[in-house]
Amino acid sequence: MCGCVPATDLKREEALKQHKTLSQELVSLRGELVAASSACEKLEKARTDLQTAYQEFVQKLNQQHQTDRTELENRLKDLYTAECEKLQSIYI
Repeated sequence: MCGCVPATDLKREEALKQHKTLSQELVSLRGELVAASSACEKLEKARTDLQTAYQEFVQKLNQQHQTDRTELENRLKDLYTAECEKLQSIYI
């Protein structure tokens, strides 16, 4: 027997090294996947929160617009009525 390591032992060693390397890469990828999933969940929650805030803002803005419009219509009616009364008194 020679003092050499048989070829099958070399192949086995190489396969074990490759297995270890791939296992470490898999663990690393799983960690990245967990981090990416967590980031995605946070972004989804932030998007939902922003969408809710936007909808509330638009609703408040529409309410304010309606209030302003009603006030302006009332002022215009009052001015119109006052002007009509003034013209009637001038005519009489």
